[in-house]
Amino acid sequence: MNIDTKKLASDIKSIKVRSASIDKDVQDAALRAIQIADRKEGTGNLHFVNALYKALGKGARHVALTAWYQAFGGLKANTAASKDDTPFVHNNDKLMDLVGGQATPWYDMKPSQKPDEVFDFLALTLAVMKKKPKEGQESAHMALRDKLTGVVEEYRKTLEADEAAPADEPAKEAEKVE
Repeated sequence: MNIDTKKLASDIKSIKVRSASIDKDVQDAALRAIQIADRKEGTGNLHFVNALYKALGKGARHVALTAWYQAFGGLKANTAASKDDTPFVHNNDKLMDLVGGQATPWYDMKPSQKPDEVFDFLALTLAVMKKKPKEGQESAHMALRDKLTGVVEEYRKTLEADEAAPADEPAKEAEKVE
């Protein structure tokens, strides 16, 4: 495999710069959106709040913006049938806090977890399955371990099949989920 490492390094540097720029742009847009959405100081229109949230694309940024909106925007998650189109609605128990929102950037609300903080259930399951009773130790529920081994093997086959699928297959699956 011949990979252009200079191009890769350049791409990573560009992503870092653009990411910082996007963080700032989202902060600025979010502040303006909650000002408009505020029923006391603005028009009460939630269009921009919801449009910004939906504009974030796929990934972890939604969690941080949700926490920020709920803390400073006077907003709450919409639980009605319209929640896909209108993720946020007014929270009658909270007011907009523009000063707090300016002081606390949205991306600091729910920072991404470090890799060692992510819970990997499969890794834990595999570790438990590797455990064996000590010599002379009676073991209980080994039949469960045997059944679990079968389930894990089926899961692995599914993962391998997903990885082998053409590139457009996962995209079609993602569309079904949304």
